[in-house]
Amino acid sequence: MESTRRFYNDEELLAEHFGYLPVRILDELYDGCITMLCGSLIGLKEFFWSISNVDPAAIDEAMLLFEAEVQKAVDQSFNIFQKYVFDHILRLPEDRAVTLEHEEVKLKRDKETN
Repeated sequence: MESTRRFYNDEELLAEHFGYLPVRILDELYDGCITMLCGSLIGLKEFFWSISNVDPAAIDEAMLLFEAEVQKAVDQSFNIFQKYVFDHILRLPEDRAVTLEHEEVKLKRDKETN
């Protein structure tokens, strides 16, 4: 007789268990990092405007180049982090014997069926 057990890939199983896609956690983390980074770069630009006798347009131009390099470094680092999370933290073992709660068969003896 064939088994009627459904086989899930890791992403499906984790989404069923957590109630959301695991990649959403990483997306939220990335968005938070970018938001903090943008705020700190705006503060840095304003600081340079306040202490420098250099033309603000020159500061803006230099900050655009700096922002692009920082963004590239953050993206590269986050890609490495994301790969690590999926390969080591959210990876499920191949020989898993997982039954989701809604698939469990709960058999109980009660007094009426004795």
